[in-house]
Amino acid sequence: MIFGGKSIHELEEADILALREKEIGESRVLDYKREMYTSGDADKRDLACDISAFANSSGGFLIVGVECDEEANKPTEITGIDKSNAESRIESVCLDRIDEPLSHGRDYRLQPVSLSSSDRVVLVIQVFESLRAPHMVSFQKQRYFYIRHGRQSRPADINDLRAIFEKVEGYMNKAEAFINERKAHQNNPNGDGLGWITFSVVPLAMRKTLVRVGGDTLSWFRRTNLHQRARHGGCPVAGNLRPSKNGFSYIEKAALGKVKTRVDVFRNGTVELAFEVSPNSRGDRVVPTLWLAWTLLDAIYFAGQLYQFSQYYGDVRILFNFADPQGYMLTRKHTWQEYSEPFEENNLEAGGDFTSSQLLEQPEERVLKDIMDQLSNAFRYLDSDCFDEQGHVLQR
Repeated sequence: MIFGGKSIHELEEADILALREKEIGESRVLDYKREMYTSGDADKRDLACDISAFANSSGGFLIVGVECDEEANKPTEITGIDKSNAESRIESVCLDRIDEPLSHGRDYRLQPVSLSSSDRVVLVIQVFESLRAPHMVSFQKQRYFYIRHGRQSRPADINDLRAIFEKVEGYMNKAEAFINERKAHQNNPNGDGLGWITFSVVPLAMRKTLVRVGGDTLSWFRRTNLHQRARHGGCPVAGNLRPSKNGFSYIEKAALGKVKTRVDVFRNGTVELAFEVSPNSRGDRVVPTLWLAWTLLDAIYFAGQLYQFSQYYGDVRILFNFADPQGYMLTRKHTWQEYSEPFEENNLEAGGDFTSSQLLEQPEERVLKDIMDQLSNAFRYLDSDCFDEQGHVLQR
């Protein structure tokens, strides 16, 4: 890990200086530039080539304002750059010179790191591996595809392009196969006929060992206490997760050994939260939307933090599955008293595709709102009513 697992938004001058002190050289996922790309056409082309090369490969960091000794392959001087217009210039090139365009937040992130010795900054550009690759550079009626090869960005040949298409297709096929396999296990394990909700966050660039089963991950789980997020609700504490056959698991049981809640974190990075929806005190089969929103909000937050810890910044699919929902009603107006008509179908699904950076860089409510609106619509309501005018989940 180039920055020890830190998000680029947490970077400080000491992290940049450490690159020189530790002699962290250029590689397939790291490139240094002494000066900022100019506004000239040749530099715009070079910038588009360098960023698209990372997106077409495995992602990586482009660090501007650090000089590297090419022969020794080690950073030698922290020069910094003038920050003015640098970020807007990069965004313009990524949108106008690359096809399919790369967008800030979804495909890459920018972070200027101030230097105490001057008013200059080091600009850190983190480019994510793209599931929409290959991305093409368009320049003066010419078309280029670039990839990372060792320490360099070079033009892609036909075999490279074929490999990119096969890689992206392979990722998507693995993700779809895993999602379909998991659906077979998302029924109520208690066999009591009650509804069972499963909420999943699945990395689409699926790897076998995104989450390592070991002491470092366990220590991180123990530090990530979701109940400390006071304005949210009842997702089980991450510190209770323990190693299991597929990664990490936690099972909470109620009376007579019934499974009340189950949390799984798979080695491939999937986070799965499942729980039984018990009748209320009057025996009504009710889904309390505000409680559900609090719970799912914590799960989204946890998944986003997990992907940051695991250095995954690619696309994710969020899935909501309600098994055996027949006869259940939805609460309205967050008073827990106004109910919808009973649901009539055998299964209820919702979800969508997002990026892990969306889980990290915007309020989790924006991701959740889409899911909750789909759920409300299934119960014949236009949208969810558990959010205030600012888009935040209502308080208890």
